[in-house]
Amino acid sequence: MDFQIILDEYSCATYVVEYVNKHNRGISNLQRQIIDIMDEHPEFDNVDITKKMSIDKLQSVEMPAQEAAWYLLREPMAKSSVVSVYIPTVFPTERARIRKSMKELEALDDDCTNIWKENWLDKYEKRPEELRHVTLAQFVSKYYLNTKGLTLKEILQE
Repeated sequence: MDFQIILDEYSCATYVVEYVNKHNRGISNLQRQIIDIMDEHPEFDNVDITKKMSIDKLQSVEMPAQEAAWYLLREPMAKSSVVSVYIPTVFPTERARIRKSMKELEALDDDCTNIWKENWLDKYEKRPEELRHVTLAQFVSKYYLNTKGLTLKEILQE
């Protein structure tokens, strides 16, 4: 709890302004670390930055040999049989899009304006004619679970 004696209006106003304007040091330190990594390695995309931060964190933590072996073998720490997929069904003007990584943007032609990654709705709109009867939910569930290298038509027939 935060207790402070307030004797006049000025003290009250000062306290409220300082309380509203205080910031979370944990988040700002994380942001500062991300900016430092981006400055050191401008070629890194979001995945590379996350990997670098994870490696830095692991190097500063003591762990038993069993846990170190688990990390080195790249085994997941937890497994789940339930998968949740978010399908953005809000109005198109309200949808959030993910920008392509710098590597993907550099590979594009100079006159190309397609800077966004494909989302589920884009893939659904481009589906083949034989899948026109498939709903968006069916399409996303089958497309997401396609790990055998099958086509969508083969999966839907299973």
